[in-house]
Amino acid sequence: MNILSQNYFSNSIYPLGVSIHFSTQILITKKEHMEQYKFKTPTQIQSLSIRLSKEAIEWLSGTTTDHNNHAVGNLSLFLDLLSRMRTTQCTDTSFRRPQIVKPGQTQFSELQLSEQWNMGRKKIHNLLTTMQDLGLIEVANSRTASMLAFACIQDWSVSDTTTEPTSRNIATSL
Repeated sequence: MNILSQNYFSNSIYPLGVSIHFSTQILITKKEHMEQYKFKTPTQIQSLSIRLSKEAIEWLSGTTTDHNNHAVGNLSLFLDLLSRMRTTQCTDTSFRRPQIVKPGQTQFSELQLSEQWNMGRKKIHNLLTTMQDLGLIEVANSRTASMLAFACIQDWSVSDTTTEPTSRNIATSL
């Protein structure tokens, strides 16, 4: 795995966790024989304020193995999910049924993630459950869509505009 990064971190400790403000450019690639998947990073977001528990920080600094027993950083997986987050309300037509996606949410498929990340669908399900238990994300599944919101995000800015996430209660908004 190759990691090229330019990071700018500042953090403040709070009683319930850590709030991290960062602007980052990271290129993470995983080489598998002749295929290569580039884990995405949130390029549309200029800065991001998140709140993390001690357990979430420990988990994000760990790794997960893929089908080929290659270690993949949990932070890489989280950033890949974060890169899919919508910053404005829109209609997502990339899946079977179009869904209205609010700022701070994304529509996803466990099957699609398992193919992209080279992991089984059950492992993807367990990773998402772990992220949800750690307070990083909220997941809502229905017959029409699987939606994900980033519970740890306090706010973000895109092109000098600050937006508060409006999707903290994703389960009721579907």
